[in-house]
Amino acid sequence: MALAILMLTAQLSASADVTPPADGKSQTDSGAVINPKQQAAPPAGEGVDDMITNNNLRALSGSTSKWSIASQFNYNGGTIASPLSQDRPDISGASGTTTKADLDGAISVKYNLDTKDSILGGIGIRWIAPFSTGNLANYNGSAFDVMNPYVTYQYVYKWANVQSVLQVQFMQWTQDDQTALGYAQQINVDQENMYEIGNTHLSIGASVAVQYQFFNKSGAFGDPSSPDYIPDLAAVQSQYLFTVAPELEYQLSDKINLRTLVNLWTFEHYASFAHPMFFVHDTVYQSIGVGISITRDIFLYPNVQFLPSQIQASLTNVGLSATVNLF
Repeated sequence: MALAILMLTAQLSASADVTPPADGKSQTDSGAVINPKQQAAPPAGEGVDDMITNNNLRALSGSTSKWSIASQFNYNGGTIASPLSQDRPDISGASGTTTKADLDGAISVKYNLDTKDSILGGIGIRWIAPFSTGNLANYNGSAFDVMNPYVTYQYVYKWANVQSVLQVQFMQWTQDDQTALGYAQQINVDQENMYEIGNTHLSIGASVAVQYQFFNKSGAFGDPSSPDYIPDLAAVQSQYLFTVAPELEYQLSDKINLRTLVNLWTFEHYASFAHPMFFVHDTVYQSIGVGISITRDIFLYPNVQFLPSQIQASLTNVGLSATVNLF
């Protein structure tokens, strides 16, 4: 109460003459002594929600509580003609892709060091073909995995009115079908960016990522008589890659927007390549869907993914992404 009265007195006497005494504090003509550190208003724009207004990036940045649970889930379904099928076409041809529908995600404990910096530690989970009642065909891994523990550093900021979330992650591979191919550890740097175009309800941005993999196996893999036989694992070991995926959003309301993302440039260097600057360009694919902000900390993105160069039902996958933060 005393502090509130003191602050009110300072506001009423703002136009009065102020004489700085020897102790460095300000004294008004009413005799009240005010510490300048208490009198000064906190700098504007320091909160996460002042920097980040995009619904997707707000949820991605996580809860503003000191401690919280941060999670992201993805249902990677079958084709648009058979969304609950256990099979899912690999339309991009990217490394580390499982050609089975799955429900995967990551659950982290998040600690906010300050407004912008945080540390996350967690594990991944995956359930292969969760809506299929038949036996898994042509799949050598476990149907359910708790896998790939990781530690992530996150930095939230804004530059030139571009809203940004930076994540640097170290991950240990434990996923059955990838450790079988020698995948050991991964370092991933992901930069998410969005820019709101005035009062047009439009936002443009890009997802940019760089990734490096470590391996602990080499040579041949499997039975030479099997169709899954790999003469040289280096041919399927993606050592490093970088990707740029432009994004466009149109805000229909405070809670709902239309979203599209084009995985335009993903270049991978495989361990078998003779020159360190040799890359393969993954197939360009696009997703279109609806972004739904349930709350500030929960964001859903039901979508379809397809090849712009070859639009057909058999090569159009369905998906759902969910970002969920608790506490």
